Amino acid sequence: MRKTTPIILTMIMLMSAFASIGWSELDASKTSNETDARVGGPDGSITDITEPKQSIPDNGFGNPAQYTIDAGEETNFELFIENLGDADITQLSITVTIYEDVDGQIGGALGPIATDANGVQLTWTNNEVICDDAFACPQTTLAPAAVLDGGSHLMSVQGSIVTWTPEVGDYQILVEVDAEGLDGAADTEPDNDDKINFVSVVDWTDIIVDLRWHSGKDVEGGAGPHDFTLSLTTTGSISWDARNITLELDVTGALSNAVYWTDADGDNTTDHDGHGENTEELNNTLIVGTTHVFDEIGTFENVVTWEDGQDRTVNTTDNRWNMRMGSVWNLNGTVTPDGAVQEGAYEIEVLVTNYVIYGKYSPECDRDVNQTGEEGEDGLNTTVTVTDSCEIDKLSDANPATSEDMIMGEISNFHDMSVSSLIINQRYDAETLYADQTGNDEQLNGFPTTTSSDPGLREGPLQPGLATVQAKVSHNGNNPNAADSEQEYGWNVTFKITERSTGVETVEVATACFNGEMPGGIGYSNVGGTFPNEADACIAYIFAPGNYDIVATVSFTLRNLSVDANGNSYDRNSFNDAMSMTSIAVLNNRPTVILSLASDDAIIIGEGTEIMFEALAEDVEDPSGNSLVYNWTYPGMIEGGEGGLAGEFDGVGKDFSTMTLNVFEDYWIGSKTVSVAVSDTFS
Repeated sequence: MRKTTPIILTMIMLMSAFASIGWSELDASKTSNETDARVGGPDGSITDITEPKQSIPDNGFGNPAQYTIDAGEETNFELFIENLGDADITQLSITVTIYEDVDGQIGGALGPIATDANGVQLTWTNNEVICDDAFACPQTTLAPAAVLDGGSHLMSVQGSIVTWTPEVGDYQILVEVDAEGLDGAADTEPDNDDKINFVSVVDWTDIIVDLRWHSGKDVEGGAGPHDFTLSLTTTGSISWDARNITLELDVTGALSNAVYWTDADGDNTTDHDGHGENTEELNNTLIVGTTHVFDEIGTFENVVTWEDGQDRTVNTTDNRWNMRMGSVWNLNGTVTPDGAVQEGAYEIEVLVTNYVIYGKYSPECDRDVNQTGEEGEDGLNTTVTVTDSCEIDKLSDANPATSEDMIMGEISNFHDMSVSSLIINQRYDAETLYADQTGNDEQLNGFPTTTSSDPGLREGPLQPGLATVQAKVSHNGNNPNAADSEQEYGWNVTFKITERSTGVETVEVATACFNGEMPGGIGYSNVGGTFPNEADACIAYIFAPGNYDIVATVSFTLRNLSVDANGNSYDRNSFNDAMSMTSIAVLNNRPTVILSLASDDAIIIGEGTEIMFEALAEDVEDPSGNSLVYNWTYPGMIEGGEGGLAGEFDGVGKDFSTMTLNVFEDYWIGSKTVSVAVSDTFS
């Protein structure tokens, strides 16, 4: 499939009659004989659905369901697809369909196709996973024994990754692949062309604790005192209350003093600024090295603690500390580092150790009830199970990672830098870069000469052509403005762009950014000390159609050294050094063209007869049309030229969108064809 748009005009020329003109678009067709017996050939196999994993239902013996999905959690489809045949796959399409499950078990029958909140059926098809047009599909072949995208293909449609936001229920996810080989060769083993995963979507509840320094630093530093805030929030997919929450707070390390501030006026806020000016709050000592228990969290109120599952009027009540979903509880505090310590660290840790939930829960709230029927009825005396509403003690929720947190500080220097954002800027007016030339500022070299009209992109699809990939880096040390350049860093960012289908990598290092997200820019400067605490770096890159992975990694030095005197890296936290974008699709839209004849009069062959043809072409990636290539075909043309420009009227840009011909030779007599093929930069 060639990425051009051909238009043909057919003309019937007579000596003294008018011409009849029409046009049609050419296309190529292919046939496939799937009944043809073959010993070998391509074999596209959906070997596994790696995300979402298959859920394992509750076995009824107290073992909870495993690998469930939280309701409302955005879910992508990651697939392991391979070619198990002995010939290349040259055409591959993938369909993902979500069905309702009717029995809640693995391998059960398929129900109707599930729908989203708007009633749209949850089914997606991508017919351009592999095809013979390198500019429409991310790859053109999948060789025998090869695995698509390294076994982690993300389902996408027209360059956008498919996302499912599930509602509570049981589902069957069906993935189907349709593969062909060269000349339409059929898939040799259709039995492995589909796979089903059972997925259970459940409601969830969560208690989230968050510790943070008021300064915004990851690691605090300097003499102090330093303020911190502990926040506790309840959230979930359903309305719920958390009762009698108990959390433990530990303060350890090189501190001379630590306090927390309580809410004296009962408004459930403690927004202390750390300097004793807020008279509504009370100072409470935190003993360093001792665990402090907080169990009066939320609102103290009378609530129902048990309710009969058969008669709601039968219940018990009591007083509880209650946190309704969405409520926030704050605790503010202040720590002062020990001034006598030259080198040391300190930490604040928090952990939710217990809480109570209330509701109808089976089997925890189940009880057996004797039921007596009327005389003569079957089951005169039977035992039935009733599920009441009751309170249940919980040690942790479904997401334990959010039930604990820690912040730390250092009296000495804690060195760190991070990549805080990664974006792509595209649609430059001119795809030209500054070059090293007389009168040109050298620091501009390699950056676009024009500005982006579509900046700040964090996902695909992108258009092909010139773009900049831009990373923002941040000083994350504990004392960025320390005196004597103690935390002044030199730095650079390494960008790695990988074309997924070929594995080809492009690696570039940058320390500045011009004409990136914002017009203009600034050159390189250190970060920290007397310099800013943030900086930007970007590179220019020409994206061809395909799928890409992008990684930006920051490195830094202190006084031109990356390690201290003991050989230890100055970078104390390597987990925030890199940021990535995965499976970014770049799609090329085909130009559209209408070919017309400028004259409606009769066309008579003769020395003075001229006819003009006009091609009206548009390309969404090039609104100006300056990069579009025009190739004309007409009677009597002289072929030649270079770069795909065969005739004298062929060329690049709008100046070649018209053609004027003299009609006087005998070869114009009869039915003749004039055509134009318009292609873009990536044809």
